[in-house]
Amino acid sequence: MFMFMELAILNNEVLYIGQVQKEWLSRCPLYLTGISAGFPLPSEEVYESSLDLHQLMVKNGEATFLLKVQSYAMDGAGIFCEDLVVVDRSIPVQNGHIVIVFINNAFIIRRFIKRGRKILLQSDNNQYASIEIEDEDDFEIWGIVTFVIHKP
Repeated sequence: MFMFMELAILNNEVLYIGQVQKEWLSRCPLYLTGISAGFPLPSEEVYESSLDLHQLMVKNGEATFLLKVQSYAMDGAGIFCEDLVVVDRSIPVQNGHIVIVFINNAFIIRRFIKRGRKILLQSDNNQYASIEIEDEDDFEIWGIVTFVIHKP
């Protein structure tokens, strides 16, 4: 299992963090029949094997963490308040990645945008302003969001 520990919070955005352990993501049955969002599909339950969610979502176990989001800043990206995000600290950041950032002693979730020498941390909700990184900011990209676990 994994343990949660509290982190510093900026604008109440990241509440918990815990390292993902293999036991947390057990194998689930995998059916090859897809789910239709439009016309119904024939009811053929074709059980193929099992899906190891750990293998699917975790590429580097020592660098992968689970965080609970406590913000509406990324609603437009499909990341909602109370969702869990899987974060990999070993992935190099690229323009457009959704990142967990440690800035001025707090953690936030935003989209990383780099334009020339300028770095913006952009919200995907117009109720939240973008944050432009200034020279005096204590700033670190803590990890890249790789999966979102959302309860409908």
